[in-house]
Amino acid sequence: MNLPGIDADQVADIVIRARPLASDVTRPATMFDPALTYYADGTHLAMRARGTERLGHAFGMADGTPYAFQAVRWEDGGADLIAPHVLHRVETRAEGDTV
Repeated sequence: MNLPGIDADQVADIVIRARPLASDVTRPATMFDPALTYYADGTHLAMRARGTERLGHAFGMADGTPYAFQAVRWEDGGADLIAPHVLHRVETRAEGDTV
């Protein structure tokens, strides 16, 4: 089933390119780049960029230049390769916590 606005070929390409991550990986900072964290598969993430927020789950990383990209499956069913510096772990609240 194809959802409106979801490019199935794009999602399939990302699934092929991404390698799984069993645990978080942090690459150290260099003279040009900050320390970057790539999240373990299944980690609930928020992408925050240009005043927007989008929620999804990590499902690996794909090597690129100058750094690797995090593979994220969005809650709407789509997927993208995202620069890790705009991704943040979504912390879940325990039952009874107040906002």
